[in-house]
This record gives sequence, C-alpha cells and structure tokens, in this order.
Amino acid sequence: MQPLGRTRALLIPGLIVITVTVVMSHVVSQSMSPQVGLGVVGTGLVCLVWIVMVSPGGLLARERRAMAALSASERRYRTLVQTAQDLIWSVDASGEWTFVNDAARAIYGMDPSELLGTTLMERAEDGKGDGDAKMLIRAMRGEPCLGQVRRHRRADGSLVDLSFNAAALRDAEGRVIGATGTASDITDRMRTERELERSEAQLRLVTDALPVLISYVDASGVVRFANRQHAEWLGRPVSTIIGKSLQEALGAEITSESEAHVRAALRGEDVSFTRKAEHPTLGQRSVRVDLEPHAMSQAWGESSVAGFVALVTDETDRLRLESELRHAQMMEAVGQLASGIAHDFNNLLTAMFSQIGVARIRLDRGHPAREVIDELDLTAQQARGVARFLLSLGHKGTAERTHVDLGSLVRQAGHMLRRVLPASISIQTHAPDSEHVWVYADSIQIQQTLLNLALNARDAMPGGGTLAVNVSTAPDPVHPESPGLAVLSVTDTGHGMPPEVLARIFEPFFTTKPKGRGTGLGLAIIRAIVEDHGGAISARSVPGAGAEFVVRLPRVRPPQESTLPRPESQGAKSESRQTLLLAASGRHVREIMASALGADGYQVLQCSSADELTKRVRGESSRVQAIVIDLGPVPGASAVDEIRRAGCLAPVVLIADGEPTTSDPHTLVLHKPFAVASLCLAVRETITRGTNDQNGATP
Repeated sequence: MQPLGRTRALLIPGLIVITVTVVMSHVVSQSMSPQVGLGVVGTGLVCLVWIVMVSPGGLLARERRAMAALSASERRYRTLVQTAQDLIWSVDASGEWTFVNDAARAIYGMDPSELLGTTLMERAEDGKGDGDAKMLIRAMRGEPCLGQVRRHRRADGSLVDLSFNAAALRDAEGRVIGATGTASDITDRMRTERELERSEAQLRLVTDALPVLISYVDASGVVRFANRQHAEWLGRPVSTIIGKSLQEALGAEITSESEAHVRAALRGEDVSFTRKAEHPTLGQRSVRVDLEPHAMSQAWGESSVAGFVALVTDETDRLRLESELRHAQMMEAVGQLASGIAHDFNNLLTAMFSQIGVARIRLDRGHPAREVIDELDLTAQQARGVARFLLSLGHKGTAERTHVDLGSLVRQAGHMLRRVLPASISIQTHAPDSEHVWVYADSIQIQQTLLNLALNARDAMPGGGTLAVNVSTAPDPVHPESPGLAVLSVTDTGHGMPPEVLARIFEPFFTTKPKGRGTGLGLAIIRAIVEDHGGAISARSVPGAGAEFVVRLPRVRPPQESTLPRPESQGAKSESRQTLLLAASGRHVREIMASALGADGYQVLQCSSADELTKRVRGESSRVQAIVIDLGPVPGASAVDEIRRAGCLAPVVLIADGEPTTSDPHTLVLHKPFAVASLCLAVRETITRGTNDQNGATP
C-alpha cells in the first residue's frame, strides 16, 4: 500500500474517535461538570495518538518495516553484485574507478580495493587506453556502448579480453557524473575465434593453392564459399560471388545448362559431368564438374541436404597430354612397324640403287636415258630419306653426314622441283654465286626437306603461283665466333594459314587436308630432320598472303678435301680372286650383291641364314678373306659374335638398316640402302684394314 493510502486508513478511525469523543464530552458537559468533560476529551486524544503512532498500523511501525525492507533489498543487491561473474564497475568523469565488484579478483587478479583510486585506462594493454577513454566519452554522451571489446592487462602481466557495456552515471538532479556498466571475460571466446580464423585462413590458403575451383552452395542455391580460383576464372573478386545465387554468380547461361545437375545434388546424389567453359585469358577450356552433397543429421535420425560442394577441374591440359601420349604411342607403333619392314624395304632400295649404278656404267653420258636414270636416282634418294626417318621413329635410323654446299644443292634441286610441280607454278631459286654455304648434313635429308616444303606449297597454290627458294647466310646470335648460320627459305603465294593452324603445323598427324589426302607427318618429319641437324625451322603466314618457311642450319668451315665417293665409280677391280663369304637372307638382293662382287673380281660363296654362315665359317674359314653379312640388324650382330666364337678372325662388312649393336673392331658397318659401288669399296677397305692389322700396321 502507498504511504498516502496508509495515512488515510489511520485518519478515518482517528476522526471517528475524535467525533465520538467531542459528542460524548458535550453530552457529559451538559449533564456533568466541566472537569469531567475535559477528562473525557483527554482520554479521546490519547486514544487517537495511540492509534496513529503506536498501533501496529501506525506511522512508527510502518517506518520500521520500510527500513527493514530497504536493508534486505540492499543486502540482496550487494550479494548479487558481489557474486556476479561479470565485472560491475563505476568510474567518475576522469575515468577513476569508484566501484568494482569482487569479479575483479578473477578478471584482474587484484583485490577490488587495489583498483579504486586508479583509472580504467591504466589497465589497457598499452598502458594508455585511448580506446577505453573514447568508450567512456561515448557512454557519458549518452551514446550506446555495447559489446566494446578491449584488451586489458592482469596483475601478473597476462592479457585478458573483455566485452564492455557502458552507460552514463547520473546524480539525483540528472547530471552526468561518470559512467557505469559491466565487463565480461571473453578471453576463451576470443582465443577460439582467433584459432577459428587461423584455421579458416589455413583452409583458405590450401583451397586457394589448389588448381581446382572449389565452392559451397547451400540448399537455397546461394554460394557460401568460393576459393581464389573462382575469382581468377570469373575475372572478379570472391566477394562478388559469396552470398549470391548461382545465377548471379555464374550467369544464367551456365546455370541453365547445369540446372538438372544442381537439382540432383540437392536431392543427395553425387553428380559428375563435363562441359566447355570460357576462360577470360586462356579461351575455351574443357572442365570436369563434381557435385558432392552435404547432408545434416536431424534429431529424429533422418538427414537432410544442407547444400553441396562443387569441384571444377580444368582438364584441358590433361586431355592434351593424353592426346600427346596417344600420338607418342602411335609414333612408337609406327617406329616398331618401320623397324619390322625396314629390312625388306631397304633391300628393295638397295636393288634399285644397284641397278641404277649398273645402268650408269653401261650408258654413255650423252645417252637420252641418262636423264631418266638421274630422275629415278633422285626419286630413290627421296625414298631413302623417308626410310631413314621411319627408322628414326624406332630409334634405329642413322644419318650419313658430310660437307654439303647448300647453295649448290638448291641450284641442282631446281630441276627436280620442275619435274614434280605443275606448270602453273613458277619456280625461282637464288643462292650466292660468290661463296659456298657449307653445312655438315645428310644431303638426302636436306633434299627431302626441300621437296616436302615444295609439295606443301604446291597444295597451297591449287590455281598456280610462285615458289621462291633462297639460300643466304646470317650471323649466329648465340655463337658469334662461329661461321654463322645457313638460311634456307621457301616462300609461296598461296592461300596462307590462320594463326590457329600456324600454331600446330609441326605437330605429328595434324593436317588440314581432306581425309585420305594427308597424314600430317610431312612437316613433323621436316622439323625432326632440321632439329637433328642442330638447326631450327620457323614459319610465317597471313591468310590470303602466302606462307614462308625458314630453315636455319649451323654453317661449317669448308672441308679440306672431298671424301664423298662417286656413286658411278667402282674403282679398280680386285687384283686376285679373293674369296668372300656372303650371307644374305633376301635372295634377290643376295644375287645382285654376289653379281656385283663377282664382277669386281671376287669369288663369292653364298649362304642364306646365320646357321648356314656358321657352318661355312667352321669348314672354310681358312680360304675366306672377308665376310659380308646382310641378315638384319640383330641377327647380323649375333652372327658376328658367333663366327668370332668359332675362331674366325676374317674382317666383316656388316650391312645394317640402323645402328648395329656389335662392337667388333674388325667389322665395318655399311648402312642400307647403298649402291653396289659402295659395297665393293667397303669390301676392299675391309680387306685392306685386315691385312694391315695382320702386318702390325696402323689402319
């Protein structure tokens, strides 16, 4: 009950008592003496005083009860304040503590009395507390100050993170006299948050370093996480992706293509698919997309899909490497196939060269057929170059390099090119007349390079045009002390090539020709030949303006003397009927070689296998001056080892399609294909070397 109500409750009975007393005193005064009336009135007043002041409902009793209640409330308040885990504090206008509760012991490691008389700012980490001062100023201005995180120093020097709530402290007249509030110890929470931030930073570092686009999409289709690869791919910051819908983040076109896959992932299905995507700098790429649902367990044991993790992998390079691997495997298969047929193919070429040599011997230089023989020889030489390249794919080919005058070779090739190019194409050749342009090269392979470039130019000029072949010299920028570079350029006026074709023209099996009209190996062969010679090849082209191929080879100094044998010259015949043992598996080639060696003055004993050779060696080794073996590279080398084990020391001419594996010092290797003149020269050289060895002379 309010005090006014209590006073009214006491006055009513008091007024009744006074009224009754006055009435009684008047009645008594009329019937009795005045003294008696005064007594009655006094008694009434005494009763009134007792009722108002002394009775249980009187003013004194009420005051005692109010004081007792106030004291109990204050005790409860102090107990609540002192037992609170949060710091409850007050400061004056200067920031000096005026009150702190017992929580100061746990938070600061200090007795509350030790804080009184010091300022809140003194407890700041840096000892200055500029941030604390600003907080108090804001609070005393009446501004809201909730959750202000401050770092203070404990009595032992350790740090504590506090969350302050502050408000203005006012006196009875409403004047601001300081600030008051609470502070919670959030050190553990801040440590956890920092560890979480560190963990998230490490996770971000890992995900940003991965060459994969990683994102998380919630069940509503909003992107909640995206790594740096997304930003690099989309060309904008990650902040513009997170919090956006898939359509906003990736675009309507991409999301419409992937809509069915997204729905499947949100149903809890693992999804994987591939698609084409446009990279801002790399162009169109092939990507693989994996969507992995993220399920959350419910309280009743069921689970629901909260979202999915999207992994986007750029597989363009992997697919390219797989394609290159397939090409490499194909090239290896071609090499194995070439190695398998090389023996028979080179036998045919050897027969061709032998017959060409015989024809040249029998025909006078002015004979009309000599021109045909020369063209046939050039064609066979080109076939020889192709065979060498195919053998090189199987790592069994060998180049026959000598000093070659590149200018002379180009001048001679002009006649050959006229034979293979249509009349609608004009041929222009130019080479220095005043100097030789020497290179150390396989002339057959250089001719093959020139022919292949000319044939490519022919295909680029179906309606005719001009083919220009030029030889020049240039300094070597890498080795300025060297003789420089020999430059062979082949230029056409054809339709040219776009940049995307120009970038791939030297790739094996790449061709723009219709199916069945090109293998894509021509320019790959040329590049392999040029690089094998220590040179480089480049190409320039503009659509509609023709193309230019430039071959740069290292120049060499002129040879002291020519060591090239003349294919037409067989030299002097053997002076005596020396006996040779010829082992060749191919009957036709064996008969040609036997005929040529017989015509050169040798007696030739023939056999067709390694076993037969071994038997003949064991029975007739004493009468054999030399042995010629043409059984293939592996059987031939094995046959050499076998006859040495049989005790035969006769010199050997080993005919090989590629590099043989024998290291016998008394064996001379003759590479296929060859002319019969080369065979006769090799046999004579072998016999001479064997004789010198027997006499102790230096070969």
